[in-house]
Amino acid sequence: MKEKILKFFNGIVSEKEISHDWKKGLGLICTILAIIFGCLWYEKNGLGKFLTFMTWPFPVGWIDKYFSTDLGFMYPKGILNPLWGLLMCFPLYLRGFVPFKNISIYSYISFVLNFFLFTVIAQIIFGASETFTHNTMNTVFIASLIISWLGIRQIAGFGWLIVFVLALVNLIVADYHLKHFGVFFILFTFSSLLFQTEFSPKNLFGKILSEFKGLKDDENLTFVKESMSEAIITTGEGVKAGVKMVV
Repeated sequence: MKEKILKFFNGIVSEKEISHDWKKGLGLICTILAIIFGCLWYEKNGLGKFLTFMTWPFPVGWIDKYFSTDLGFMYPKGILNPLWGLLMCFPLYLRGFVPFKNISIYSYISFVLNFFLFTVIAQIIFGASETFTHNTMNTVFIASLIISWLGIRQIAGFGWLIVFVLALVNLIVADYHLKHFGVFFILFTFSSLLFQTEFSPKNLFGKILSEFKGLKDDENLTFVKESMSEAIITTGEGVKAGVKMVV
């Protein structure tokens, strides 16, 4: 028994590199766990929902303390969140983060799980299906894309500002509903990338940072930033004109 405990301890503190097959297996397991923890949402039931609505925007901690919440599996539904998830998943393979050398059973399973993981991330950013923020954000987001394509910067800028605000609202809402599952979702999402990309944490952070730095020169994002700036300037000029009229 003592030898087994010692062997187990030596295995934990070992600096020996994990084998390639073990990394692939751990990557799949972490991705599955990240999907599960990202879909476990707490929802207030009955009187708790009513009191939260009636006491908004005051603190609602006492409501959670005295009224129970139901734990549900908030599975991404519909077509939009999966579509955004697929679009966010593509850069993993296009940028070479996750290798996809050939169509093997492992590669396909890995792709499917990554797709589901990014669909869950899209649900957190765009909001759960059939909610007000989800419907509003998707409507404004698609409208902003079309208006940006038409080149109407000022109007598109207002749309992108609304999208940005709604994304923040959805993150706050998700933080409230995920509660203690949130930390496990982040942990296993990062671990999934760590095992799949086969980078060290330093190299992984460096790779992600370099991608964000590269966004500065992205023409589409530059257009969005310029549109938002023009919308803010237009709003400021409108406010000044309104003040002059009143005065």
